[in-house]
Amino acid sequence: MVSRVTDASGEAWVSSFNEKAEKIVGCSADELDKLKSEVIYCFTDEFDVLFLPIRWRALSHQPSWHCHFQEGETNAYKQKLKEATWVPYLFRVNVTQNEYNNEKRQRITVSAVAPIDFAEESRF
Repeated sequence: MVSRVTDASGEAWVSSFNEKAEKIVGCSADELDKLKSEVIYCFTDEFDVLFLPIRWRALSHQPSWHCHFQEGETNAYKQKLKEATWVPYLFRVNVTQNEYNNEKRQRITVSAVAPIDFAEESRF
């Protein structure tokens, strides 16, 4: 999973794999994919109502389909990602520098993730 992380000094794009990504999002990739593939209510420009498992990417190729949620109903996939946004974590990262087409790039990979213990962090 590629994420943008920020702090007071700036921002960076980091890659996190399996266990680290699960800690950040709060569920496994399989569970997240299942949420993304949930059955939703869709209809075409005609009168048909379809109950199909549709991936969001597929909707961009089907412009005549419209998907709506009932009032108060939320998209579980988007809600799960929204819950993981702006949550403070303490990251340990590995930074490597690669060169591609004579352009140097930094690759930042998360090696450890932990929730911030504010009491511990405030002691000097």
